[in-house]
Amino acid sequence: MRRQFGTVGAESAGRYYRPSSEIPHEGTTWREILGNQDATIKTMNRGFIVPLVLFAGFALAVVGGIAYVHYIYLPRQNAPIPQSFVPSSESPTLPSQTSSLSPSPDITIQLQINGSSVNSVTLKTGEEAAITWNTKNASQCFSEGGGLNTWPSQERPISGKFSMGNIGAIGKSQFTLVCKNGSKTQSATVALDVVSSLSNLPQTSPPQSTVPPAQIAPPSSSQPKQKILEKFATMIYKGSLQSPVTIDSAGVIKKFYETHPDIYDFIVIYSAIPTNAQAASGLTVKNGIRGNGSFYPDLDETAKYGSNGKLLGSIFMPPSLGLDASANIDLLRILSHEVAHHWIMYIGDIADCESNPNISVKCAKTPTGLRVNEDGGHWNTNVNTAVLENGLLFEDPNTHGFKFAWQMNADGYCSTVAATGSGFRFNDIDLYLMGFISPSEAKPLFWYDLDSEFNEKLGGQKCVQHTLGVQDIVNTEGVRQPAYPTAQRDFKMGFILLTAPGQNATQQQISKMNYIVDNFSAAWNEATRKTSTMNIPL
Repeated sequence: MRRQFGTVGAESAGRYYRPSSEIPHEGTTWREILGNQDATIKTMNRGFIVPLVLFAGFALAVVGGIAYVHYIYLPRQNAPIPQSFVPSSESPTLPSQTSSLSPSPDITIQLQINGSSVNSVTLKTGEEAAITWNTKNASQCFSEGGGLNTWPSQERPISGKFSMGNIGAIGKSQFTLVCKNGSKTQSATVALDVVSSLSNLPQTSPPQSTVPPAQIAPPSSSQPKQKILEKFATMIYKGSLQSPVTIDSAGVIKKFYETHPDIYDFIVIYSAIPTNAQAASGLTVKNGIRGNGSFYPDLDETAKYGSNGKLLGSIFMPPSLGLDASANIDLLRILSHEVAHHWIMYIGDIADCESNPNISVKCAKTPTGLRVNEDGGHWNTNVNTAVLENGLLFEDPNTHGFKFAWQMNADGYCSTVAATGSGFRFNDIDLYLMGFISPSEAKPLFWYDLDSEFNEKLGGQKCVQHTLGVQDIVNTEGVRQPAYPTAQRDFKMGFILLTAPGQNATQQQISKMNYIVDNFSAAWNEATRKTSTMNIPL
């Protein structure tokens, strides 16, 4: 700043004085100084020089000040403004200057559902919702979901597609795509309303009988039962179908027993009725088992289901995991998984208790030190549950679908190996807990304390390996009772295809039902490695 001011001052004052080396002295003529005088002086009066110098200094100050003011208040076009001249809140405001940065361009989003650019769409249960989008001038996008049929909220590509197939939950939801570019943000939303695929579903409960309950005679135990001729029973649901639709499995099975004998250990309901339930369920009706970590070993609700003490469990399959399931869903594995919940997986400390202490009654119990349970009913992902058979690695059906095994590498690191076998197998500890093999036959499993540290060069994830054997289970849960070979290993299963009033099962649904009934016995026998049978009376 000072350099700039000094330069300006020198340019202005240079017209009024010369450097001190040019001040007249003895022998200098005015002609030499002014160029237009003939006078010659031999000496200069020193009294005359002092006022001249003072006058020149005064003139310099005046002109320099004018230049300073000119520089501050009248800057040249496009001249840079030094940082020291930026005014404070008490200083005069400088003229505004136009930024050289161009604003972010506007973002456009083209959002479609099933090929249509609409703000809302109505779909029937079992149909697919395919969301596609293309954007212009967006640098980042993410989705937001809401409602029953939710899409994950996560980062999305600036152009892409996301699908939800075989929608089963009736209700409203939405998909919102939000895109950004610098300070610009744009969003687009499509609303989804899922209705029943049945056009004549009753909206109210069916009329109730006007006969007082006391006058309605229950089915007589001596009443002849219908001879079983079909692979599965087709039944019409008589309960409420008001939204949210919840199927009364106990009521359906009780009605089933009016025409079928009480010979089944497990009864499976495959629903063709769209319901709010999106998960399959395997419920224990009668227990009586100890030593497998079971929550309620003395449970017996057979009377509620209409059984005279025979029925062990009921399984419910919603359309999305049964009759309307997509091709990539293994129907036989899901059924094996739900049937197995009669016995497993209830041992060990539950990992989810840390985030949800109410997930299980076991959360309040003293930890066993066996950190092998995920949520109170499934093996945790840190357990080596896979089964090696004939050189092939098979997944265990009582997991949430992780198809791999852990292997211990050098220096305390673990990595995973993908399953290679087609199908699924219960491991030895499973079979012991189910009562299908003896304690001496059950080989131990390995489980791992896994650290977040990951090092690919050293073989994966930092870990500590532990062993889970029969004795570990006996130490925490007691001896398995009834024990092998007394424990039941051969079972009978019945099937129900459930429809609503006025609904007929589609040919595709019937085909899937036939596939399950025809193949489940062999699949169960193979999964239990020939230690158990599941017969389906015809």
